[in-house]
Amino acid sequence: MLARPGEAEQGLGRLFAQLEPGGTLVMSFMEVWREGEPLRRERLVGEAVRPEDGARIRHDEITDFEPESRIARTRNLYQVCVDEQLVASDRHDDVLGWYSQEEIRSLHERAGFEEVRIVSGFSWQPAGPEDRVFCCLARRPQAG
Repeated sequence: MLARPGEAEQGLGRLFAQLEPGGTLVMSFMEVWREGEPLRRERLVGEAVRPEDGARIRHDEITDFEPESRIARTRNLYQVCVDEQLVASDRHDDVLGWYSQEEIRSLHERAGFEEVRIVSGFSWQPAGPEDRVFCCLARRPQAG
């Protein structure tokens, strides 16, 4: 996760240096928040009953979006209840940065990549403004 200023540029620079001349880098991206959407999302990810003891296992997720820093902070809470009593819980926190399609294009071009293409999802179709999941294909120039 490259969330701090400058980390994305440094990371792409390192990937560029590792590619053979003429090599292509393919990366997937997801724009997780857009203007006008709520700044917090709470959802039940899943819930199931464990057959061997009837325990209820639950996964809840709370995500706070920080548009100014382009960061999403997610708290995943996992709980196990037996007879309505909490017997175990665990929490995992994640931080995710996001970029628009144009920001991704610009980052790759500044890193020295050529023939930068942004495609819709995991297809070969050009991405449109409505596409929140997209891939970037970018080629390192041939040695010359």
